[in-house]
Amino acid sequence: MRKGFTLLELLITVAIISIVVAVVYVVINPVETLSQARDGRRISEVSSIDEAITLALQQNPAIFEGDSYTIYLSLPDTSPTCDGYVSVLPLISVGPIWHYACVTRENLFKANGYGWIPMNFSNLAIRPLTSLPIDPVNNAAKGFYYAYVPGWEIDAKLESKKYSFRGADDRVSLDGGDSTSTFEKGQNLLVSPIITR
Repeated sequence: MRKGFTLLELLITVAIISIVVAVVYVVINPVETLSQARDGRRISEVSSIDEAITLALQQNPAIFEGDSYTIYLSLPDTSPTCDGYVSVLPLISVGPIWHYACVTRENLFKANGYGWIPMNFSNLAIRPLTSLPIDPVNNAAKGFYYAYVPGWEIDAKLESKKYSFRGADDRVSLDGGDSTSTFEKGQNLLVSPIITR
């Protein structure tokens, strides 16, 4: 007698395995898990930048915070006004004339006043930052980058369902800021014009 599986038994086994894989995928959801990990990093880095600016201003209240009506972005560009991203950055058409500011890729991470945040953290007695963090995705077309506005406000778009607006651990609507699309930290969460990314 030959021992083996019938076609029906094989089909039932494949169906059961498919159902188990589908259930595991829905429960684990690797895309959402990766999004949550990136959002966790964003929340941590934006909070660290906020604390660093607080510490820098305590050490040197006269430190240069940046130009008024300027949104400093964590995006590298050869143009200081982010001309390379003009087609994907949101238009700012409220109140005074606002503009974007970018730095070159070589200067992006520098904490000496030449990085994407124009504050010089390197000449302080206690250096709160030795290099500037950037968004884990850092892609203008997808809307994922950090933004800093003197006065001060730091913004980051969150991508996971968990941390986004009305999610299980909503950080966007509970941060005290005026945007329902970004996580905001800082001293004045109303200084930045409302930009939907």
